[in-house]
Amino acid sequence: MSVSRTDKIKLGVVGCGDHASENLIPCLWLNRHVEVVAVCDLSFQLAKQVAAQFPNAHAYEGATELVQTAKVDAIVAAAPPQVHTQVAMTALARGIHIFVEKPPTVNTADLTGLVAESRRTGLVTMVGHNLRHSAASLALKAMSCEEGFGTPFSMEVRYFASKPRGDRWQLGSAIRSFLLSHVNHAVDLMSYHVGCPSTVDASAEIAADGGISLAARFGFGNGGVGTLFASTCMPHFSVHATLLGASGGYAVMQSLNEVTAYGVGGDHKRHGRNWIEQELATGFRQAGYQTELDQFIEAIARKGEAHPSFEDELAVYRVIDEMERQITRSI
Repeated sequence: MSVSRTDKIKLGVVGCGDHASENLIPCLWLNRHVEVVAVCDLSFQLAKQVAAQFPNAHAYEGATELVQTAKVDAIVAAAPPQVHTQVAMTALARGIHIFVEKPPTVNTADLTGLVAESRRTGLVTMVGHNLRHSAASLALKAMSCEEGFGTPFSMEVRYFASKPRGDRWQLGSAIRSFLLSHVNHAVDLMSYHVGCPSTVDASAEIAADGGISLAARFGFGNGGVGTLFASTCMPHFSVHATLLGASGGYAVMQSLNEVTAYGVGGDHKRHGRNWIEQELATGFRQAGYQTELDQFIEAIARKGEAHPSFEDELAVYRVIDEMERQITRSI
């Protein structure tokens, strides 16, 4: 569908669970270029409650009915990956732009099919990786573009969480579930700041309580290296990263709250240059949910691109596939 810059984009929401209700739907309220006109959920009662929050929204009993009958320009889906795949394929076939939360599919073959369809249609696709759009990640990106930093070539990420654990989405594999729930976030973050890894060497251990800890070493096409330590054995979520520049600058991101860069803009002081979380900023923008959805809507309005797209995600899945192969062989 063609949308002019002055039109409001008519949008459908597939899935009204905790994540959508707490993070994505409030961001749609805040975007003045969007009009939510269709909502669905497995719980029709919940769909009706969410639809009532928007003046012109209609509740549907299922995703198939919404995609096939609602007159929408775009869809935001937050559901199990099997639903994401089905909704995305149907939406693209009907000329509807599509945003899905990660993971978009359970396997690379299905994602390859979505990429082929997105190429054929030229529609805007996007996968919800809020970490790359978080305020801290954007501050890290800005600092790495400053004079003296140099081209980013190596990156270390530590990604800690307490849940979810075990098998998810009926995948039959705790390792695959862990990789699609958590590790894809970290690999996408590296892809955004350095580029998608070209090689990987990974190992993991499963604790008695179901938590998983993973260590991986990556190689990038630019000759740089990356490391990842990810675990669901921690008490709460946090993410930390160190980014190295080819000219000697480097920057450190601490749990989305603070970023410090050293050796940029002629500043060689030991205390570096700091970005600190702004307490008055909205939590949705700090966490990246507002920013990613705004980018999706803007790409539709301007007939541009949004990232990470399905094609961007395909490179991440190939890295995950190789990690899964190595880990399952060693466990």
